[in-house]
Amino acid sequence: MPEWIENLLAEARRDVVYVFNITQGAYGGPKPMPSEAELPGLIEQVAEALLQRGCVVGFGDPDSNKWRVPNELHVPFGHKPSAISRSWVKSPEEFKFLVFALRRHNEHAA
Repeated sequence: MPEWIENLLAEARRDVVYVFNITQGAYGGPKPMPSEAELPGLIEQVAEALLQRGCVVGFGDPDSNKWRVPNELHVPFGHKPSAISRSWVKSPEEFKFLVFALRRHNEHAA
């Protein structure tokens, strides 16, 4: 999975990564993909890795003033990956468009 995380980070730096990219295994994800029941755990694991490397998470364009972080994610940093996963389970159609973005001003090594 480290190679996949690096691929996702590269895409988050170049553009953005959506939760649906994670659930679909885009950018070199695991083959075969985990079952539907295992997706919340995968989302949490990937979200943790992306957040630890400096990604921001929210809705909209991370480079505009329309960027917003949903109330469900206003939690302490250590709880954010599980909050992302739980939010996706509760509202998959909404949270599949949750964005991870890595910008130079918020990038740091894990």
